[in-house]
Amino acid sequence: MKTKILFCLGMLWLLGNIPLAAQHKMVKLSNFDPAGYRVNSNTNTPYHPWAYANIWGDVIMDNDANLNREYAFIGVSGWDSWVTNRGISVVDVTDPMNPYEAVFITCPAADQRDFVTYTDPNSGRSYLYVVGEQDHTGMIIVDITDLPSSVTVLNSSYYTGSYNSTDANHAHNIQLDESTGKMVVCGTHLTSAFEMFMFDVAANPAAPVLIDALPTGGVSSTYYAHDAYFNNDKLYASAINNLPPFVGSIGIFDTQVSGNRFDYIGGVNPYPSDQTPAIPLTMLNHVVHDIYASADHTKLVTSDEHVLGQAIFWDVSNPSSPFETDRYGGHTTGPDSWDTV
Repeated sequence: MKTKILFCLGMLWLLGNIPLAAQHKMVKLSNFDPAGYRVNSNTNTPYHPWAYANIWGDVIMDNDANLNREYAFIGVSGWDSWVTNRGISVVDVTDPMNPYEAVFITCPAADQRDFVTYTDPNSGRSYLYVVGEQDHTGMIIVDITDLPSSVTVLNSSYYTGSYNSTDANHAHNIQLDESTGKMVVCGTHLTSAFEMFMFDVAANPAAPVLIDALPTGGVSSTYYAHDAYFNNDKLYASAINNLPPFVGSIGIFDTQVSGNRFDYIGGVNPYPSDQTPAIPLTMLNHVVHDIYASADHTKLVTSDEHVLGQAIFWDVSNPSSPFETDRYGGHTTGPDSWDTV
């Protein structure tokens, strides 16, 4: 997929402009279709739309065998009537040549699902946190400490405080700052007064403590943070469009001040009205879909989910005044016209 290829190139740029020619080639070790949804077993025909959505990886200690096992967590999201299993497939990839599904965690139907894992440094127990679009169940919390033999769903519909069945009955994205034990859920706003929610996972991994909810400016506001990157108390949000109450479809927040709250530092609109060549915003109604920052918080890359979309690179050394350094895509003519990023 062009989106992922471009994003991988962006990551290489973030790591220090390493020459591509000097890189080793990747080798495919195996292929695994845990739910068998890439091919419709009833008709023996390929099935593509929404078979899987999102993937995560982590290493969990197998206490019985006294060794670390590596797992891939895969979101299974098929909508067709013949698709019976929907949820998270937990695949043991410790032996990458022979992956196998250790357990399957059933979740409500959702065409997009996102999830992260966290291991409590005090107890050693590991947890999985799941959100989804259209499932209207809040957050699913799973204790995955006993993998590969079993998992325990601690809460299949977690709400707390303003993170409730009105404001957060679905979400698009979840991010965990492992350095601080804080977690952010975004992509929740439909008609509610809140958009992003911050939890303290370290305080109680089995029931994360809500420590802040970012107002949208009122129930009439159309501000929407679709995706975020969260690390070392810096939060970068892609807000789809340039909408109030913040300036710019890229928002930068500091989360370590004022009682761990969202402190807005600055933002930028990557598609100003005087851009040359001009790209009509009517053709970019899903701009700034993904966002990722370098570990030292000096570089940022964003990508769009639309025809004529672009991958854009930013210098965020001064987060209150980010500026663009390069972009690719958005061609309207020529062999690369109608890029989808």
